[in-house]
Amino acid sequence: MRYVAELALVSLLIHSSTDRSLWCAEAGGIKEPKGSKVSVLNKDLFPRFISRNKLVLMEFYAPWCGHCQELAPKYREAADILSGMRKELPVPVKFAKLDDSDEYNREGRFGAEDMYNFSSYPALFVFRNGEMESPYYGGREVDDIVFWMAALARGQDPIEEEKYGRPGLYKHRHDIVWDLAPENFNATILAPASVDNTLHVVEFYSDRCPFCKSLEPEIVRAQEALLDEFGRDAPKAQISALNSRIFHDTATEQGVTGYPWVAAFYNGAKIEDMAGLGGWESVVNFAKRKLDEHYDASLGEPRPYSPASYSQEPEWVQAQRAADKILKEKCLAAGCKWEFAECEEGCDLGEGAGAEAETAVDDAATSVQVSASGESTAASSSKTAATPVAIQELKENPTAEDVDKGAAWRATLGRQTWFFLHTLAAKYPEHPSEVDKRTMRNLVAALGQHYPCKLCREHLKLKLMDPELGPVRVENRQELASWFCQLHNMVNLDTGKNYQHDCTPFNLDLQYLKDCGECEGPGADKKAREMDIKGRGGVSVASEREVFDARLYAKDVAQLEAEASEAKEAIIALKKRIANLEKENRKLKQ
Repeated sequence: MRYVAELALVSLLIHSSTDRSLWCAEAGGIKEPKGSKVSVLNKDLFPRFISRNKLVLMEFYAPWCGHCQELAPKYREAADILSGMRKELPVPVKFAKLDDSDEYNREGRFGAEDMYNFSSYPALFVFRNGEMESPYYGGREVDDIVFWMAALARGQDPIEEEKYGRPGLYKHRHDIVWDLAPENFNATILAPASVDNTLHVVEFYSDRCPFCKSLEPEIVRAQEALLDEFGRDAPKAQISALNSRIFHDTATEQGVTGYPWVAAFYNGAKIEDMAGLGGWESVVNFAKRKLDEHYDASLGEPRPYSPASYSQEPEWVQAQRAADKILKEKCLAAGCKWEFAECEEGCDLGEGAGAEAETAVDDAATSVQVSASGESTAASSSKTAATPVAIQELKENPTAEDVDKGAAWRATLGRQTWFFLHTLAAKYPEHPSEVDKRTMRNLVAALGQHYPCKLCREHLKLKLMDPELGPVRVENRQELASWFCQLHNMVNLDTGKNYQHDCTPFNLDLQYLKDCGECEGPGADKKAREMDIKGRGGVSVASEREVFDARLYAKDVAQLEAEASEAKEAIIALKKRIANLEKENRKLKQ
Protein backbone atom coordinates (compact mmCIF):
# COMPACT_ATOMS: atom_id res chain seq x y z
CA MET A 1 0.00 0.00 0.00
CA ARG A 2 2.87 2.38 0.81
CA TYR A 3 4.45 1.64 -2.58
CA VAL A 4 1.17 2.42 -4.36
CA ALA A 5 0.80 5.62 -2.37
CA GLU A 6 4.29 6.78 -3.33
CA LEU A 7 3.64 6.02 -7.00
CA ALA A 8 0.39 7.94 -6.89
CA LEU A 9 2.07 10.88 -5.17
CA VAL A 10 4.83 10.98 -7.76
CA SER A 11 2.24 10.81 -10.56
CA LEU A 12 0.28 13.65 -9.03
CA LEU A 13 3.43 15.75 -8.64
CA ILE A 14 4.33 15.15 -12.29
CA HIS A 15 0.86 16.08 -13.47
CA SER A 16 0.81 19.06 -11.16
CA SER A 17 3.76 20.44 -13.13
CA THR A 18 1.62 20.40 -16.28
CA ASP A 19 -1.39 21.72 -14.39
CA ARG A 20 0.79 24.54 -13.11
CA SER A 21 1.16 25.78 -16.66
CA LEU A 22 -2.60 26.11 -16.85
CA TRP A 23 -3.15 28.01 -13.65
CA CYS A 24 -0.05 30.16 -14.15
CA ALA A 25 -1.39 31.22 -17.55
CA GLU A 26 -4.82 31.79 -16.05
CA ALA A 27 -3.51 33.76 -13.08
CA GLY A 28 -1.75 36.47 -15.07
CA GLY A 29 -2.10 37.74 -18.60
CA ILE A 30 -4.75 39.85 -20.28
CA LYS A 31 -8.03 38.11 -19.52
CA GLU A 32 -10.45 37.06 -22.26
CA PRO A 33 -14.17 37.42 -21.42
CA LYS A 34 -16.61 34.56 -21.68
CA GLY A 35 -17.54 33.89 -25.30
CA SER A 36 -14.33 35.39 -26.72
CA LYS A 37 -13.14 33.85 -29.99
CA VAL A 38 -9.50 34.32 -28.95
CA SER A 39 -7.94 31.13 -27.61
CA VAL A 40 -5.57 31.58 -24.66
CA LEU A 41 -2.58 29.23 -24.98
CA ASN A 42 0.44 28.22 -22.97
CA LYS A 43 3.62 26.49 -24.13
CA ASP A 44 1.96 23.04 -23.85
CA LEU A 45 -1.24 23.93 -25.70
CA PHE A 46 0.54 25.95 -28.41
CA PRO A 47 1.80 23.10 -30.69
CA ARG A 48 -1.48 21.21 -30.46
CA PHE A 49 -3.57 24.29 -31.35
CA ILE A 50 -1.31 25.33 -34.23
CA SER A 51 -1.28 21.83 -35.76
CA ARG A 52 -5.06 21.41 -35.55
CA ASN A 53 -6.05 24.68 -37.25
CA LYS A 54 -5.36 25.54 -40.88
CA LEU A 55 -4.98 29.31 -40.51
CA VAL A 56 -4.08 31.04 -37.23
CA LEU A 57 -3.21 34.60 -36.26
CA MET A 58 -0.98 34.20 -33.22
CA GLU A 59 -0.10 36.94 -30.73
CA PHE A 60 2.80 36.73 -28.29
CA TYR A 61 2.32 39.43 -25.67
CA ALA A 62 3.14 40.64 -22.17
CA PRO A 63 0.37 41.87 -19.84
CA TRP A 64 2.38 44.97 -18.81
CA CYS A 65 2.88 46.04 -22.44
CA GLY A 66 0.80 49.14 -23.24
CA HIS A 67 0.55 48.32 -26.94
CA CYS A 68 -0.69 44.82 -26.05
CA GLN A 69 -3.36 46.26 -23.78
CA GLU A 70 -4.43 48.64 -26.55
CA LEU A 71 -4.56 45.83 -29.11
CA ALA A 72 -6.52 43.38 -26.93
CA PRO A 73 -10.09 44.66 -27.56
CA LYS A 74 -9.41 45.18 -31.28
CA TYR A 75 -7.89 41.71 -31.58
CA ARG A 76 -10.93 40.25 -29.80
CA GLU A 77 -13.41 42.11 -32.02
CA ALA A 78 -11.59 41.08 -35.22
CA ALA A 79 -11.67 37.46 -34.06
CA ASP A 80 -15.42 37.71 -33.47
CA ILE A 81 -16.05 39.24 -36.91
CA LEU A 82 -14.00 36.62 -38.75
CA SER A 83 -15.73 33.86 -36.78
CA GLY A 84 -19.02 35.16 -38.17
CA MET A 85 -17.54 35.05 -41.71
CA ARG A 86 -16.58 31.36 -41.56
CA LYS A 87 -19.31 30.36 -44.04
CA GLU A 88 -18.04 32.75 -46.71
CA LEU A 89 -14.33 32.00 -46.25
CA PRO A 90 -12.82 28.82 -47.75
CA VAL A 91 -10.56 28.46 -44.70
CA PRO A 92 -11.63 29.34 -41.14
CA VAL A 93 -9.45 31.89 -39.34
CA LYS A 94 -8.53 31.25 -35.72
CA PHE A 95 -7.09 33.74 -33.25
CA ALA A 96 -4.85 32.83 -30.31
CA LYS A 97 -2.54 34.53 -27.85
CA LEU A 98 0.17 33.51 -25.41
CA ASP A 99 1.63 35.43 -22.47
CA ASP A 100 5.33 35.29 -23.34
CA SER A 101 6.32 37.03 -20.10
CA ASP A 102 5.06 34.11 -18.01
CA GLU A 103 8.02 32.16 -16.63
CA TYR A 104 6.50 28.80 -17.52
CA ASN A 105 5.76 29.90 -21.11
CA ARG A 106 9.25 31.31 -21.51
CA GLU A 107 10.54 27.77 -21.39
CA GLY A 108 9.12 27.52 -24.93
CA ARG A 109 11.75 30.05 -26.15
CA PHE A 110 9.26 31.48 -28.65
CA GLY A 111 11.24 34.70 -29.15
CA ALA A 112 14.57 32.93 -29.77
CA GLU A 113 16.33 33.37 -33.12
CA ASP A 114 15.86 29.71 -33.99
CA MET A 115 12.13 29.98 -33.19
CA TYR A 116 10.15 33.10 -34.18
CA ASN A 117 12.86 35.70 -33.50
CA PHE A 118 11.05 38.58 -31.81
CA SER A 119 12.20 40.97 -29.09
CA SER A 120 9.20 43.25 -28.57
CA TYR A 121 5.50 42.93 -27.90
CA PRO A 122 2.99 42.37 -29.29
CA ALA A 123 4.57 39.99 -31.81
CA LEU A 124 2.05 38.74 -34.36
CA PHE A 125 2.56 35.80 -36.72
CA VAL A 126 0.48 33.97 -39.31
CA PHE A 127 0.51 30.16 -39.09
CA ARG A 128 -0.79 28.01 -41.92
CA ASN A 129 -1.11 24.22 -41.80
CA GLY A 130 0.96 23.98 -38.64
CA GLU A 131 3.88 26.12 -39.87
CA MET A 132 4.74 29.79 -39.38
CA GLU A 133 4.05 31.36 -42.77
CA SER A 134 5.16 34.92 -42.07
CA PRO A 135 5.01 37.73 -39.53
CA TYR A 136 1.73 39.64 -39.62
CA TYR A 137 2.32 42.78 -41.70
CA GLY A 138 -1.18 44.27 -41.57
CA GLY A 139 -2.56 47.16 -39.55
CA ARG A 140 -3.66 47.02 -35.91
CA GLU A 141 -7.18 48.40 -36.31
CA VAL A 142 -10.14 46.00 -36.38
CA ASP A 143 -10.90 46.54 -40.08
CA ASP A 144 -7.22 46.12 -41.00
CA ILE A 145 -6.94 42.80 -39.17
CA VAL A 146 -10.19 41.47 -40.66
CA PHE A 147 -9.19 42.55 -44.17
CA TRP A 148 -5.71 41.01 -43.97
CA MET A 149 -6.73 37.66 -42.53
CA ALA A 150 -9.78 37.33 -44.81
CA ALA A 151 -7.53 37.88 -47.83
CA LEU A 152 -5.16 35.17 -46.60
CA ALA A 153 -8.10 32.82 -46.05
CA ARG A 154 -9.15 33.38 -49.69
CA GLY A 155 -5.62 32.65 -50.91
CA GLN A 156 -5.03 36.28 -51.92
CA ASP A 157 -2.04 38.56 -51.38
CA PRO A 158 -3.26 41.11 -48.79
CA ILE A 159 -0.82 43.76 -49.97
CA GLU A 160 -2.07 43.48 -53.54
CA GLU A 161 -5.70 43.49 -52.43
CA GLU A 162 -5.11 46.53 -50.23
CA LYS A 163 -3.56 48.34 -53.16
CA TYR A 164 -6.62 47.56 -55.24
CA GLY A 165 -8.91 48.69 -52.40
CA ARG A 166 -7.18 52.09 -52.36
CA PRO A 167 -7.81 53.27 -48.79
CA GLY A 168 -7.52 57.00 -48.17
CA LEU A 169 -7.96 59.50 -45.36
CA TYR A 170 -9.77 62.02 -47.53
CA LYS A 171 -12.24 59.91 -49.48
CA HIS A 172 -14.97 60.86 -47.03
CA ARG A 173 -14.11 64.53 -47.76
CA HIS A 174 -13.57 64.17 -51.50
CA ASP A 175 -15.73 67.25 -52.05
CA ILE A 176 -12.87 69.29 -50.56
CA VAL A 177 -9.58 67.37 -50.82
CA TRP A 178 -8.94 64.86 -53.59
CA ASP A 179 -7.21 61.61 -52.69
CA LEU A 180 -4.98 61.05 -55.72
CA ALA A 181 -3.88 57.82 -57.39
CA PRO A 182 -0.93 57.12 -59.72
CA GLU A 183 -3.26 57.19 -62.75
CA ASN A 184 -4.27 60.80 -62.22
CA PHE A 185 -1.20 62.18 -60.44
CA ASN A 186 0.67 63.00 -63.65
CA ALA A 187 -2.35 64.39 -65.46
CA THR A 188 -3.39 66.54 -62.50
CA ILE A 189 -0.34 67.52 -60.47
CA LEU A 190 2.30 67.37 -63.21
CA ALA A 191 0.19 68.98 -65.93
CA PRO A 192 1.93 71.97 -67.60
CA ALA A 193 0.57 75.42 -66.87
CA SER A 194 -0.74 75.68 -70.44
CA VAL A 195 -3.19 72.88 -69.56
CA ASP A 196 -3.79 73.79 -65.91
CA ASN A 197 -2.25 76.96 -64.51
CA THR A 198 -2.76 75.88 -60.89
CA LEU A 199 -0.25 75.63 -58.08
CA HIS A 200 -0.80 72.28 -56.41
CA VAL A 201 0.12 71.54 -52.81
CA VAL A 202 0.22 67.79 -52.18
CA GLU A 203 0.29 66.03 -48.84
CA PHE A 204 1.97 62.62 -49.03
CA TYR A 205 0.66 60.65 -46.07
CA SER A 206 0.07 57.20 -44.62
CA ASP A 207 -3.42 56.20 -43.56
CA ARG A 208 -1.84 54.40 -40.59
CA CYS A 209 0.29 57.33 -39.42
CA PRO A 210 -1.21 58.80 -36.20
CA PHE A 211 0.12 62.28 -36.94
CA CYS A 212 -1.27 62.11 -40.49
CA LYS A 213 -4.68 61.26 -39.06
CA SER A 214 -4.56 64.20 -36.67
CA LEU A 215 -3.41 66.45 -39.54
CA GLU A 216 -6.34 65.48 -41.80
CA PRO A 217 -8.80 68.15 -40.49
CA GLU A 218 -6.04 70.77 -40.74
CA ILE A 219 -5.46 69.93 -44.42
CA VAL A 220 -9.21 70.14 -45.09
CA ARG A 221 -9.38 73.50 -43.37
CA ALA A 222 -6.38 74.77 -45.33
CA GLN A 223 -8.02 73.74 -48.61
CA GLU A 224 -11.25 75.50 -47.62
CA ALA A 225 -9.27 78.66 -46.82
CA LEU A 226 -7.59 78.61 -50.26
CA LEU A 227 -10.92 78.05 -52.01
CA ASP A 228 -12.49 80.91 -50.06
CA GLU A 229 -9.64 83.26 -50.96
CA PHE A 230 -9.09 82.35 -54.62
CA GLY A 231 -12.62 81.34 -55.53
CA ARG A 232 -14.21 77.93 -55.90
CA ASP A 233 -14.71 78.10 -59.66
CA ALA A 234 -11.07 78.03 -60.76
CA PRO A 235 -8.67 78.57 -57.85
CA LYS A 236 -5.04 79.16 -58.73
CA ALA A 237 -3.91 77.21 -55.66
CA GLN A 238 -5.40 74.04 -54.19
CA ILE A 239 -4.48 71.03 -52.06
CA SER A 240 -4.59 67.32 -52.89
CA ALA A 241 -3.30 64.22 -51.09
CA LEU A 242 -1.74 60.85 -51.90
CA ASN A 243 -1.56 57.77 -49.69
CA SER A 244 2.18 57.08 -49.82
CA ARG A 245 1.84 53.80 -47.94
CA ILE A 246 -0.22 52.35 -50.80
CA PHE A 247 1.27 54.29 -53.71
CA HIS A 248 4.86 54.33 -52.46
CA ASP A 249 6.36 54.25 -55.96
CA THR A 250 4.70 57.53 -56.89
CA ALA A 251 5.82 59.12 -53.62
CA THR A 252 9.40 57.86 -54.05
CA GLU A 253 9.56 59.34 -57.56
CA GLN A 254 8.86 62.72 -55.95
CA GLY A 255 11.67 62.37 -53.42
CA VAL A 256 9.38 61.60 -50.47
CA THR A 257 11.18 59.71 -47.68
CA GLY A 258 8.64 60.00 -44.85
CA TYR A 259 5.19 61.20 -43.92
CA PRO A 260 3.43 63.46 -43.55
CA TRP A 261 5.35 65.22 -46.33
CA VAL A 262 4.02 68.33 -48.06
CA ALA A 263 5.34 69.64 -51.39
CA ALA A 264 4.37 72.30 -53.93
CA PHE A 265 4.07 71.59 -57.68
CA TYR A 266 3.75 74.07 -60.52
CA ASN A 267 4.01 73.92 -64.30
CA GLY A 268 4.71 70.21 -64.46
CA ALA A 269 7.35 69.96 -61.73
CA LYS A 270 7.91 69.88 -58.02
CA ILE A 271 9.21 73.26 -56.91
CA GLU A 272 9.78 72.82 -53.18
CA ASP A 273 9.26 70.58 -50.17
CA MET A 274 7.65 72.27 -47.20
CA ALA A 275 9.64 72.74 -43.99
CA GLY A 276 8.02 73.58 -40.65
CA LEU A 277 4.71 71.79 -41.15
CA GLY A 278 2.24 72.84 -38.46
CA GLY A 279 -1.48 73.60 -38.49
CA TRP A 280 -3.69 74.66 -41.38
CA GLU A 281 -2.31 78.22 -41.45
CA SER A 282 1.24 76.98 -42.10
CA VAL A 283 0.03 75.10 -45.20
CA VAL A 284 -1.92 78.13 -46.48
CA ASN A 285 1.07 80.43 -45.94
CA PHE A 286 3.34 77.97 -47.74
CA ALA A 287 0.97 77.88 -50.74
CA LYS A 288 0.80 81.68 -50.88
CA ARG A 289 4.58 82.05 -50.74
CA LYS A 290 5.01 79.64 -53.64
CA LEU A 291 2.37 81.54 -55.60
CA ASP A 292 4.26 84.81 -55.09
CA GLU A 293 7.55 83.21 -56.10
CA HIS A 294 6.48 81.09 -59.11
CA TYR A 295 3.02 81.90 -60.45
CA ASP A 296 2.84 83.31 -64.00
CA ALA A 297 -0.67 84.28 -65.08
CA SER A 298 0.42 84.61 -68.69
CA LEU A 299 0.93 80.84 -69.03
CA GLY A 300 -2.75 79.99 -69.00
CA GLU A 301 -5.91 79.65 -66.92
CA PRO A 302 -6.48 77.46 -63.86
CA ARG A 303 -8.52 74.36 -64.55
CA PRO A 304 -12.10 74.75 -63.24
CA TYR A 305 -12.45 73.22 -59.78
CA SER A 306 -15.03 70.59 -59.00
CA PRO A 307 -15.38 67.86 -56.36
CA ALA A 308 -13.35 64.77 -57.12
CA SER A 309 -14.99 61.79 -58.76
CA TYR A 310 -13.89 58.22 -58.13
CA SER A 311 -16.18 56.69 -60.74
CA GLN A 312 -13.21 55.76 -62.93
CA GLU A 313 -11.36 53.87 -60.19
CA PRO A 314 -12.84 50.43 -61.02
CA GLU A 315 -11.32 50.66 -64.50
CA TRP A 316 -7.96 51.70 -63.05
CA VAL A 317 -8.03 48.87 -60.53
CA GLN A 318 -8.87 46.40 -63.29
CA ALA A 319 -5.95 47.72 -65.34
CA GLN A 320 -3.64 47.51 -62.33
CA ARG A 321 -4.66 43.89 -61.71
CA ALA A 322 -3.88 43.08 -65.35
CA ALA A 323 -0.49 44.81 -65.11
CA ASP A 324 0.41 43.01 -61.88
CA LYS A 325 -0.62 39.69 -63.39
CA ILE A 326 1.73 40.22 -66.32
CA LEU A 327 4.63 41.19 -64.07
CA LYS A 328 3.99 38.32 -61.67
CA GLU A 329 3.99 35.76 -64.49
CA LYS A 330 7.23 37.20 -65.88
CA CYS A 331 8.79 37.31 -62.41
CA LEU A 332 7.99 33.70 -61.55
CA ALA A 333 9.00 32.50 -65.02
CA ALA A 334 12.39 34.12 -64.47
CA GLY A 335 12.78 32.10 -61.27
CA CYS A 336 12.49 35.17 -59.03
CA LYS A 337 10.52 35.78 -55.86
CA TRP A 338 7.22 37.68 -56.02
CA GLU A 339 6.49 39.24 -52.62
CA PHE A 340 4.64 42.29 -51.34
CA ALA A 341 3.05 42.80 -54.77
CA GLU A 342 6.51 43.28 -56.34
CA CYS A 343 9.20 41.21 -58.00
CA GLU A 344 12.46 40.93 -56.12
CA GLU A 345 14.99 43.61 -56.91
CA GLY A 346 17.51 42.82 -59.62
CA CYS A 347 15.39 40.19 -61.34
CA ASP A 348 15.93 39.99 -65.11
CA LEU A 349 12.40 39.97 -66.55
CA GLY A 350 13.50 40.21 -70.15
CA GLU A 351 13.08 43.06 -72.59
CA GLY A 352 9.69 44.71 -72.72
CA ALA A 353 8.22 42.98 -69.66
CA GLY A 354 7.89 46.15 -67.65
CA ALA A 355 6.69 48.16 -70.64
CA GLU A 356 4.03 45.55 -71.41
CA ALA A 357 2.63 45.84 -67.89
CA GLU A 358 2.81 49.64 -67.85
CA THR A 359 0.87 49.77 -71.10
CA ALA A 360 -2.17 48.25 -69.41
CA VAL A 361 -2.16 50.97 -66.76
CA ASP A 362 -1.38 53.75 -69.23
CA ASP A 363 -4.25 52.65 -71.45
CA ALA A 364 -6.65 53.01 -68.55
CA ALA A 365 -5.12 56.33 -67.49
CA THR A 366 -5.34 57.80 -70.98
CA SER A 367 -8.81 56.45 -71.76
CA VAL A 368 -10.35 57.64 -68.50
CA GLN A 369 -9.28 61.13 -67.51
CA VAL A 370 -10.80 63.76 -65.29
CA SER A 371 -11.97 66.62 -67.42
CA ALA A 372 -12.39 70.22 -66.36
CA SER A 373 -15.90 69.45 -65.20
CA GLY A 374 -14.68 66.51 -63.12
CA GLU A 375 -16.54 63.94 -65.25
CA SER A 376 -15.07 60.76 -66.68
CA THR A 377 -14.28 61.39 -70.37
CA ALA A 378 -11.94 60.26 -73.10
CA ALA A 379 -8.56 61.90 -72.78
CA SER A 380 -8.13 65.00 -74.87
CA SER A 381 -4.38 64.66 -74.76
CA SER A 382 -2.82 61.27 -74.20
CA LYS A 383 0.60 62.85 -74.10
CA THR A 384 -0.22 64.77 -70.94
CA ALA A 385 -1.63 61.70 -69.22
CA ALA A 386 0.88 59.08 -70.25
CA THR A 387 4.17 60.98 -70.19
CA PRO A 388 5.43 61.98 -66.74
CA VAL A 389 7.05 65.41 -66.58
CA ALA A 390 10.55 65.23 -65.10
CA ILE A 391 11.13 66.88 -61.74
CA GLN A 392 13.25 69.99 -62.19
CA GLU A 393 16.28 70.41 -59.93
CA LEU A 394 16.37 73.69 -58.06
CA LYS A 395 20.17 73.76 -58.05
CA GLU A 396 22.80 72.59 -60.49
CA ASN A 397 24.55 70.58 -57.75
CA PRO A 398 21.98 70.01 -55.02
CA THR A 399 23.18 69.07 -51.55
CA ALA A 400 21.69 66.27 -49.47
CA GLU A 401 19.64 68.87 -47.61
CA ASP A 402 18.25 70.23 -50.90
CA VAL A 403 17.12 66.76 -51.96
CA ASP A 404 15.95 65.59 -48.55
CA LYS A 405 14.69 68.22 -46.13
CA GLY A 406 14.90 65.68 -43.31
CA ALA A 407 18.64 65.09 -43.81
CA ALA A 408 19.75 67.97 -41.57
CA TRP A 409 17.44 66.86 -38.76
CA ARG A 410 18.57 63.24 -39.02
CA ALA A 411 22.22 64.30 -39.00
CA THR A 412 21.78 66.40 -35.85
CA LEU A 413 19.87 63.63 -34.12
CA GLY A 414 22.53 61.09 -35.10
CA ARG A 415 25.48 63.18 -33.89
CA GLN A 416 23.88 63.86 -30.52
CA THR A 417 22.82 60.24 -30.07
CA TRP A 418 26.30 58.92 -30.81
CA PHE A 419 27.88 61.41 -28.41
CA PHE A 420 25.48 60.30 -25.69
CA LEU A 421 26.14 56.59 -26.30
CA HIS A 422 29.93 56.93 -26.39
CA THR A 423 29.91 59.02 -23.21
CA LEU A 424 27.55 56.58 -21.54
CA ALA A 425 29.91 53.70 -22.33
CA ALA A 426 32.92 55.67 -21.08
CA LYS A 427 31.21 56.16 -17.69
CA TYR A 428 29.94 52.58 -17.45
CA PRO A 429 31.26 50.72 -14.34
CA GLU A 430 34.45 48.71 -14.52
CA HIS A 431 32.74 45.96 -12.54
CA PRO A 432 29.04 46.26 -13.44
CA SER A 433 26.32 44.65 -11.36
CA GLU A 434 23.69 42.40 -12.86
CA VAL A 435 21.29 45.35 -12.74
CA ASP A 436 23.83 47.48 -14.65
CA LYS A 437 24.13 44.82 -17.32
CA ARG A 438 20.41 44.25 -17.65
CA THR A 439 19.50 47.94 -17.84
CA MET A 440 22.21 48.60 -20.43
CA ARG A 441 20.85 45.79 -22.62
CA ASN A 442 17.37 47.26 -22.16
CA LEU A 443 18.61 50.71 -23.18
CA VAL A 444 20.11 49.39 -26.41
CA ALA A 445 16.95 47.39 -27.13
CA ALA A 446 14.87 50.53 -26.49
CA LEU A 447 16.95 52.43 -29.05
CA GLY A 448 16.16 49.78 -31.64
CA GLN A 449 12.48 49.99 -30.76
CA HIS A 450 12.00 53.74 -30.25
CA TYR A 451 14.72 55.66 -32.12
CA PRO A 452 12.75 58.72 -33.32
CA CYS A 453 13.76 58.50 -37.00
CA LYS A 454 11.95 55.64 -38.75
CA LEU A 455 14.48 55.32 -41.61
CA CYS A 456 17.42 55.27 -39.16
CA ARG A 457 15.57 52.98 -36.74
CA GLU A 458 15.06 50.25 -39.32
CA HIS A 459 18.73 50.50 -40.31
CA LEU A 460 19.77 50.36 -36.64
CA LYS A 461 17.70 47.21 -36.09
CA LEU A 462 19.53 45.46 -38.93
CA LYS A 463 22.90 46.40 -37.44
CA LEU A 464 21.90 45.24 -33.95
CA MET A 465 20.98 41.84 -35.40
CA ASP A 466 24.17 41.58 -37.47
CA PRO A 467 26.23 38.53 -36.37
CA GLU A 468 29.41 40.48 -37.08
CA LEU A 469 28.52 42.90 -34.27
CA GLY A 470 27.09 40.34 -31.86
CA PRO A 471 25.09 41.08 -28.71
CA VAL A 472 25.88 44.17 -26.67
CA ARG A 473 29.02 43.53 -24.61
CA VAL A 474 28.23 44.61 -21.07
CA GLU A 475 31.02 42.76 -19.21
CA ASN A 476 32.93 45.95 -18.41
CA ARG A 477 33.50 49.55 -19.47
CA GLN A 478 36.11 48.84 -22.16
CA GLU A 479 34.03 46.11 -23.79
CA LEU A 480 30.92 48.29 -23.94
CA ALA A 481 32.85 51.30 -25.31
CA SER A 482 34.43 49.11 -27.99
CA TRP A 483 31.04 47.63 -28.92
CA PHE A 484 29.41 51.04 -29.41
CA CYS A 485 32.42 52.18 -31.44
CA GLN A 486 32.16 49.10 -33.68
CA LEU A 487 28.43 49.74 -34.17
CA HIS A 488 29.15 53.38 -35.06
CA ASN A 489 31.72 52.34 -37.69
CA MET A 490 29.33 49.79 -39.23
CA VAL A 491 26.62 52.43 -39.54
CA ASN A 492 29.07 54.91 -41.08
CA LEU A 493 30.19 52.31 -43.61
CA ASP A 494 26.61 51.51 -44.63
CA THR A 495 25.65 55.17 -45.01
CA GLY A 496 28.61 55.98 -47.24
CA LYS A 497 30.68 57.89 -44.67
CA ASN A 498 34.39 57.24 -45.07
CA TYR A 499 35.28 58.16 -41.50
CA GLN A 500 36.07 55.22 -39.21
CA HIS A 501 36.58 55.80 -35.47
CA ASP A 502 39.65 54.60 -33.63
CA CYS A 503 38.17 52.04 -31.23
CA THR A 504 41.20 51.62 -28.98
CA PRO A 505 40.28 52.12 -25.29
CA PHE A 506 42.79 54.98 -24.84
CA ASN A 507 41.39 56.98 -27.76
CA LEU A 508 37.79 56.47 -26.64
CA ASP A 509 38.65 57.54 -23.08
CA LEU A 510 40.47 60.60 -24.41
CA GLN A 511 37.34 61.72 -26.25
CA TYR A 512 34.54 60.72 -23.93
CA LEU A 513 35.79 60.00 -20.40
CA LYS A 514 35.07 63.47 -19.02
CA ASP A 515 34.17 64.51 -15.51
CA CYS A 516 30.65 65.89 -15.20
CA GLY A 517 32.01 68.78 -13.14
CA GLU A 518 33.55 70.26 -16.28
CA CYS A 519 30.12 71.07 -17.68
CA GLU A 520 28.20 71.98 -14.50
CA GLY A 521 29.79 75.36 -13.92
CA PRO A 522 31.87 76.72 -11.01
CA GLY A 523 30.94 75.60 -7.52
CA ALA A 524 29.05 72.54 -8.70
CA ASP A 525 30.82 70.12 -6.34
CA LYS A 526 30.27 72.40 -3.35
CA LYS A 527 26.57 72.77 -4.14
CA ALA A 528 26.20 69.01 -4.51
CA ARG A 529 27.83 68.43 -1.11
CA GLU A 530 25.59 71.03 0.51
CA MET A 531 22.52 69.34 -0.93
CA ASP A 532 23.69 65.97 0.39
CA ILE A 533 24.22 67.44 3.87
CA LYS A 534 20.97 69.39 4.05
CA GLY A 535 18.84 66.79 2.28
CA ARG A 536 15.12 67.25 1.84
CA GLY A 537 12.73 66.60 4.71
CA GLY A 538 15.44 65.02 6.81
CA VAL A 539 16.52 62.56 4.11
CA SER A 540 19.71 63.34 2.27
CA VAL A 541 19.87 63.33 -1.50
CA ALA A 542 22.62 60.74 -1.26
CA SER A 543 20.27 58.46 0.67
CA GLU A 544 17.58 58.89 -1.96
CA ARG A 545 20.02 57.94 -4.68
CA GLU A 546 21.06 54.82 -2.80
CA VAL A 547 17.50 53.43 -2.65
CA PHE A 548 16.82 53.96 -6.37
CA ASP A 549 16.10 50.56 -7.96
CA ALA A 550 16.24 50.57 -11.76
CA ARG A 551 14.36 47.27 -11.95
CA LEU A 552 11.43 48.62 -9.94
CA TYR A 553 11.51 51.96 -11.75
CA ALA A 554 11.17 50.16 -15.12
CA LYS A 555 7.88 48.65 -13.99
CA ASP A 556 4.69 50.66 -13.81
CA VAL A 557 2.16 50.36 -10.99
CA ALA A 558 -0.14 48.16 -13.04
CA GLN A 559 2.70 45.74 -13.74
CA LEU A 560 3.71 45.55 -10.10
CA GLU A 561 0.12 45.02 -9.03
CA ALA A 562 -0.33 42.35 -11.70
CA GLU A 563 2.81 40.53 -10.54
CA ALA A 564 1.72 40.75 -6.90
CA SER A 565 -1.74 39.46 -7.78
CA GLU A 566 -0.26 36.67 -9.89
CA ALA A 567 2.05 35.63 -7.05
CA LYS A 568 -0.84 35.69 -4.57
CA GLU A 569 -3.04 33.57 -6.81
CA ALA A 570 -0.15 31.19 -7.48
CA ILE A 571 0.40 30.71 -3.74
CA ILE A 572 -3.31 30.04 -3.17
CA ALA A 573 -3.38 27.55 -6.02
CA LEU A 574 -0.22 25.88 -4.73
CA LYS A 575 -1.69 25.54 -1.24
CA LYS A 576 -4.82 23.96 -2.70
CA ARG A 577 -2.70 21.56 -4.71
CA ILE A 578 -0.67 20.56 -1.63
CA ALA A 579 -3.87 20.07 0.35
CA ASN A 580 -5.29 17.88 -2.41
CA LEU A 581 -2.08 15.85 -2.56
CA GLU A 582 -2.09 15.32 1.19
CA LYS A 583 -5.75 14.34 1.13
CA GLU A 584 -5.14 11.91 -1.74
CA ASN A 585 -2.14 10.45 0.06
CA ARG A 586 -4.19 9.85 3.23
CA LYS A 587 -6.83 8.01 1.18
CA LEU A 588 -4.18 5.82 -0.39
CA LYS A 589 -2.74 4.94 3.03
CA GLN A 590 -6.10 3.77 4.35
